[in-house]
Amino acid sequence: MSFAHVGLALKLLWGTGWRRQRLLFLLQLSVVSLAVAGAILTLVLSHSFERAISEKLYSYLGAFWVRSYAQEVESAPRPVGFSWRSLARLVQARLVGAVHLPVLMESSRSPYEGVQLLCVEKGWFAGLWQTALRSPLPTWEGNIVVLSDKLARRLQVKPGEEVTIAWLSDPPRFRKLKVVALYHSGLDEIDARLAFTPLPLGQTLRRYEPHQVQVVHVFLTTPEASGKVLDTLQENLTIYEEIVPIEYLFGDIFDWLRLIRQNVSLILGIVVGMSFFVGVAAFLVLMLSARVRFQVLRFLGMSGRALWGLVIAQAVGVVGLGALIGSLLAGGMLLLQAQWGWLQLDPESYLLERVPVYWEGLPFVYVGLGALVLAVLMGIWVAPSALEAETRLSETVS
Repeated sequence: MSFAHVGLALKLLWGTGWRRQRLLFLLQLSVVSLAVAGAILTLVLSHSFERAISEKLYSYLGAFWVRSYAQEVESAPRPVGFSWRSLARLVQARLVGAVHLPVLMESSRSPYEGVQLLCVEKGWFAGLWQTALRSPLPTWEGNIVVLSDKLARRLQVKPGEEVTIAWLSDPPRFRKLKVVALYHSGLDEIDARLAFTPLPLGQTLRRYEPHQVQVVHVFLTTPEASGKVLDTLQENLTIYEEIVPIEYLFGDIFDWLRLIRQNVSLILGIVVGMSFFVGVAAFLVLMLSARVRFQVLRFLGMSGRALWGLVIAQAVGVVGLGALIGSLLAGGMLLLQAQWGWLQLDPESYLLERVPVYWEGLPFVYVGLGALVLAVLMGIWVAPSALEAETRLSETVS
């Protein structure tokens, strides 16, 4: 089909003064724009939500935990026995030793709260944890603790004040800890449960030696290093240790994310299907309103193949323009969300305080190409009505 035919298709698409035809064109353009914007927003926001939760769990708690077997059922878990400190220079990961203590914590103004106390080395507060801290740590030794903003509000304490922990061993033991800093991770699963204190306190309460730890948290420097890090750890473990991925430890969260992914696929299918049939109906009415013009073009010598191409070119034109407008609309809404966070979430239900935005070009490309493919299918579907022009022209002339 020549460029003259393309220009003719665009003129016929817009109409030559027929208000009804232009209204149909604008209706179809609106449907395509909204469908494209909705598909892009659904893809980007759902993937950003899943990615934000996964990356925060990996960055805040480590991609893998190395520990002794059967810690979930042991009242006195064994310390890890392999030489993990010597591996820190051999793997692309940060290894941090820790002791986990389920404790009760109270302040002078609040009753006991159940808290998971992580007794960790100072190397824990690197990477994303540096930005999570409200203020730098003055020191990391002695009876001190770092609380989340949420725990501090529940306990009604501020930095510089003291809290008391109760370690329910036999016999129960108590410690007074000074709050030296607060943190805010933005992930409710962490903020609502975890507090941090220096490693020696946990070693004392667990009756470990100074070089022993209960869990080794493995923080990857890059996601691509996962395979090599796992191989190196497996080669150096004893028969008493296991490597537990974070997906297993927080299986409920990752199962929930997979369910969201399935729901997103279903929603996209419904949106695309409804938009396609509405677009086809509007485009068919648009073509039927221009039937006389197709009859004239056929009478002037345009071949049936050229007439098919003309209809398909009109379908691609309206869908392409709608896809462009929808992409700009979706990009603008994502920019507003990234800058001002206008779409808030309930942290207790969704773990995050607002919908995150990770900028990616693939959703825009996929939706744009999908829209063009549907445009071609729509043109092929509607084109036979235009090919009736030859028969109807002969009837009109006779």
